[in-house]
Amino acid sequence: MEEIQKKPKVSVCVVTYNHEKYIEQCLQSIVDQEVDFEFEVIVGEDCSTDDTRGILRQFAERYPSVIKPIYNETNLGACKNYIAIQVAATGTYVAHCDGDDFWYPGKLAYQVEFLDNHPEIAAIFSNANYGNGVRNKSSECGVYRLEAILEKVYTKNLCIHSSILERNAAANLLHEDENGLFDFVIYWLKHGSSLIYIDPAIRVNYSKNPEGLCGNKNFIESLRLSLHRMEKSGINEKLRERMHFDYELLKYFSNPLVMNRPSIATAIRQHYGAEILGRLIVPKKMYRTVKSLGKSVLGT
Repeated sequence: MEEIQKKPKVSVCVVTYNHEKYIEQCLQSIVDQEVDFEFEVIVGEDCSTDDTRGILRQFAERYPSVIKPIYNETNLGACKNYIAIQVAATGTYVAHCDGDDFWYPGKLAYQVEFLDNHPEIAAIFSNANYGNGVRNKSSECGVYRLEAILEKVYTKNLCIHSSILERNAAANLLHEDENGLFDFVIYWLKHGSSLIYIDPAIRVNYSKNPEGLCGNKNFIESLRLSLHRMEKSGINEKLRERMHFDYELLKYFSNPLVMNRPSIATAIRQHYGAEILGRLIVPKKMYRTVKSLGKSVLGT
């Protein structure tokens, strides 16, 4: 008689590409979670050029009943890779962890118990360690309707991708041919009108990986794609204007001619106002450049 495979309570989805420095700690932190339920770890390995795939094979051999690798034959890109492993998820709940981040003990058990006890909540996020500080402030934690705080989610990165546990939602909310969307756009497409909970406890470590999206030269293109996708699906005017502002300004500041001509920088300052330096949502290197330029222009 053929054995019926038990459905896991949680599917943990991990996207990884060129994470040989991080993936071992990431996967170990997940399989070491102490829980009283079954869970699977689906890892989308996106044709890394380093030894990420080799490390993943070792984990799959060590934990064959838990680790379920998907070895992409071609590089899909982060968003398509994310969609592929979401489609493969069979759990009642779905968690996510980027291959360069890791979890702290107790993360999964707490979040599952929380969603079990709060059927009205669609997803739970948590605080995260980020460099030398906490990614979210406790004042931003609590229960929210996602669409009501979307601008804060965008400007303050309230929803840490690797901290999420959500109810298993349809993965076809994203088009197969799109790529480069910001995390918060994916959450909005899935849970825009739903309640979410942002937990004040620190349950994950968010890595400062220079190869990640926020350290990537494609940041501006990702902002453009995300804005376009949200405009297609409906977006409030205030957030649309904010994202357009950031996109146009980032395009302008990314032009080497602008960066090397203080007279143009002065014109930008006069047009937008000095407060732009505190408003930009930009990669760290670009922010430093903008801040430095602003100091030279403003004499501060």
